[in-house]
Amino acid sequence: MGWVLLVAGLVLWTGAHLFKRVAPGARAGMGDRGKLLVAVLVLASVALMVFGYRDAYGPVWWGRHPAT
Repeated sequence: MGWVLLVAGLVLWTGAHLFKRVAPGARAGMGDRGKLLVAVLVLASVALMVFGYRDAYGPVWWGRHPAT
């Protein structure tokens, strides 16, 4: 489940950042509300990535070796 949240956060982050490039007319027409929308989407995407990272599982490749 963690990887789903990570991917969803990444997709949302990318979409929020590309909104101005993909639809410049719509973004300009929104004015300051567009800036607020992008800010909220970026914060939501970061939250999704944090929760997804916390829930992710898999092999651990860092840390001390038992011999040390």
